[in-house]
Amino acid sequence: MNGHNLFQHFMRNIFFKHTFRVVSKNVVDKGKKGLGGTMLLSSPILFEVNNKEEENAPKGEYIFLAGKSIDFLTQKIFENEFGTSILYVAFFVAYLSLLVHDNKINLMVRKLKYKYANNMFTVGHPNYKMYLPKNPLIKNKQTNK
Repeated sequence: MNGHNLFQHFMRNIFFKHTFRVVSKNVVDKGKKGLGGTMLLSSPILFEVNNKEEENAPKGEYIFLAGKSIDFLTQKIFENEFGTSILYVAFFVAYLSLLVHDNKINLMVRKLKYKYANNMFTVGHPNYKMYLPKNPLIKNKQTNK
């Protein structure tokens, strides 16, 4: 193989090796010389597919540790009757806690509505009475004597 044939072989491998066709249209025409382009110019996806290098950096693996642990728990524990019962108990406890929280809010609203503000002289909770300004239109009981 002389130098000219070696150069032609090298250029053919670079420019025409990674051509591909889409069903609807020809993306890179093989028949036309010099229009094939390099692999990177024809498709970045092909470049990534052909130049894959696997990297298992420890810092990169920490990102996926939570997802992998959840996946492991899902596969090993929760995909049988015992795991299903554990999930049902957890959901039941969460539901009860939401009910208790909702009931506490309802009781607080009812208490504010009926206990502390059931007449025109009481505004809000009695603890805030000292911070409200005195109404001059309301006569004090001690001055009426």
